[in-house]
Amino acid sequence: MKIWILITIMAIQHELGISLNQSKLSSCAKWSDVAVTFADQSCIGLQPTGIFINSQNNIFVTERQYGQILVWYNESSHCNETLMTNVTDSWSLFGTENNDIYIDNGLHKNRVERWLWNSSASKSVMETSSSCTGLFADIDNNLYCSSAETHSIYKLEHNSSTLLPRVIAGTGCPGPLMNMLGHPYGIFVDKDFRLHVADSHNNRIQCFGRGETNGITIAGFGAEVVLILARPTSIVLDGDDYMFIVDSGNHRIIRLVPSGFECLLGCTGTTGTAPNQLTHPHAMAFDKNGNIFVTDSGNHRIQKLHLTRNTCHSLTLAGVQLNLNPTLLPSGWSLCYSATYATAMGTSSLPMILSSCNRTNLLLGCRPVGKVNLTIAAIGHRNDVLYNCGSLSSCTHIANGVGWYYSDSYSWGFVSGCDNVIRNHCDTESTNAIYRLCWHTKNDGGYRCGLATGLNGNTLWEKVIYHTN
Repeated sequence: MKIWILITIMAIQHELGISLNQSKLSSCAKWSDVAVTFADQSCIGLQPTGIFINSQNNIFVTERQYGQILVWYNESSHCNETLMTNVTDSWSLFGTENNDIYIDNGLHKNRVERWLWNSSASKSVMETSSSCTGLFADIDNNLYCSSAETHSIYKLEHNSSTLLPRVIAGTGCPGPLMNMLGHPYGIFVDKDFRLHVADSHNNRIQCFGRGETNGITIAGFGAEVVLILARPTSIVLDGDDYMFIVDSGNHRIIRLVPSGFECLLGCTGTTGTAPNQLTHPHAMAFDKNGNIFVTDSGNHRIQKLHLTRNTCHSLTLAGVQLNLNPTLLPSGWSLCYSATYATAMGTSSLPMILSSCNRTNLLLGCRPVGKVNLTIAAIGHRNDVLYNCGSLSSCTHIANGVGWYYSDSYSWGFVSGCDNVIRNHCDTESTNAIYRLCWHTKNDGGYRCGLATGLNGNTLWEKVIYHTN
């Protein structure tokens, strides 16, 4: 089914693309383990979906049952205003800096409406043949609509001479090919005009470069980094382009970081109403302080997750260390893993290892069994130490004077600074060999500890990990 969109020319100019919050969040940022309920069913009705928070911390939520937009000014604890829109079953909304709101009204009236601030009236700004399951306006005021019904994304240029939009992603038919989408929901357009799409029924996140009709899978089914998504419905990028995903079918909120991904809320694997659980969450938004608000649709509530830290602690040692005595590390460091080189490491064991070694900073090292001093060791922030290089043969991520690489099915290790690696599967490069550590992670043991190589099956050398916050 085709979708035809008409948009009126606005007399008032707004920088829509910067009206939403994109907090600068460190790769070490942490949020509370449990959320608090910001609004419950008595306030927001049944199955909330759309949420928008502007840079003034004004919160707008679609109340789907009675056709209202609920407004909290400056993150007030009580709803301050209710706009009677008669827009029932709305999926999405997007706001402007002066509190005007675009809201989907496609299901019943085949349009998107704009509600003007300090006015009791709206105006139709977009005619549709289906709901916009996602709405977005970029920094140039171009308007985007995702249509789950037509499996496509539409765009109308702000200064277009025609009232008809053009399809910029999707073929109109559902499918998993790179030029196809399957029931897309949330969309986000970054400062470089890359379009990010929650390709819900394909269980993936697609990214389309400006003018490109073939997408690149950056998370979920088909991505290089293994991440199982189930019906993702929303994506948000922070100020440093770290991606946050509402993984609705898995009832969780996750963040993509250089090392892979981390779960922020709903990480129990089950649905529920507890403070650390979600049930089919739909969308999320940041306030200006980096706190996360989630429409917990299945639980008929809005949850707030508080940002508790937004800095990386400074590291005590830079570069690869030789003959390091771990008992002399600053207070707070503790051993979280040790095993001989004969012990297999890989997809079956790494989740348990990383669950035990779960703090912000990690130290990797190795030594002969029975010795105290580490033959070779290096310290890094967790996201650097776990930088996912997949099976790339020469990939490293340089941080704290160390070149890190990781994969849960290839190898894990480090080199000194900018030194090259030759990963096959482990690093076999001989230059500056004394500064090289590599562990197989393809469910077997080995491989090297500095000058000692070929340690597969060796019970006289051990691998160790320390951690601290």
